[in-house]
Amino acid sequence: MKGLGAFDDVFVEYIDENCEMSHNFMQLKSKTKQRLTMQQLLAGKGDFSLRKYYQSYVQIEEKFNCSEEGVKLDGRIDESLFIIYTNADIGQELKSNEVLEGSEEELLKTGGFVLQFNEEDHKAIYEHLQELPKHREFLSRFRIFYSQADEKGMDWHIKRELQQSMKLPDSELDLAYVSYRDFIKDWWQNCNYFLQDKNCKEIDPLRKTSENVRTTLVVKILDQRKSELDELRIKYKQSVIADMKQLIEPHKAVLLFAPGRSTTPPLLRFTRCCVLQNTAY
Repeated sequence: MKGLGAFDDVFVEYIDENCEMSHNFMQLKSKTKQRLTMQQLLAGKGDFSLRKYYQSYVQIEEKFNCSEEGVKLDGRIDESLFIIYTNADIGQELKSNEVLEGSEEELLKTGGFVLQFNEEDHKAIYEHLQELPKHREFLSRFRIFYSQADEKGMDWHIKRELQQSMKLPDSELDLAYVSYRDFIKDWWQNCNYFLQDKNCKEIDPLRKTSENVRTTLVVKILDQRKSELDELRIKYKQSVIADMKQLIEPHKAVLLFAPGRSTTPPLLRFTRCCVLQNTAY
């Protein structure tokens, strides 16, 4: 999202359990087989420079309840988290004895761990930023989500959430995931509306996924049954075909239904109807 500085990769706005407007500002860093060090955090610039993220924090704070044009944020900054989200591990010198459990961080975790700075375990960081007037507020709202899922692992998390939300059987899960992923990519890259717009069901990603899965499965089943029919190699006389057309054409649709996936029961039923009408095949 433009206007959020170094936290512009993912912006999440939601109502928390206390009915307060909350925000997550996230920067994603894919660093395969790398380890985040104290030196990188204390550097003046770079992917993990705390000074760089501090400057963005100050810029974002000014956007809360402001009257200027551009990005405007409702609520309070103390209901916000500022996050570096990475699949990289962190050095032992950064790890803390403080464990975060049962908090809003659980909303975003995909395995891995969450680092929150504190003055006792990270004295060097507090001393490094001490001349910055809002460094304590910044560090209290700053998190590093490390050892999180990579792209392949993220697929598994998305599939699991989809399956729970849509009550999908395992046989439909991969198809649903591809449909959902493509819809979200198109929305993210090309659309300018919010997904929480309840006035338009057409933009509900789960609804769109369900419709696409249902349509694809129907086509797949019909192709399978057509193949079964082809293997039976049934040939009809022209008189039988003429009678079929006469029966079918006045109607918009003719549905032959029988339990199960085989084409044989409805096929035999239809053939029996033709025989009873003194036709032959």
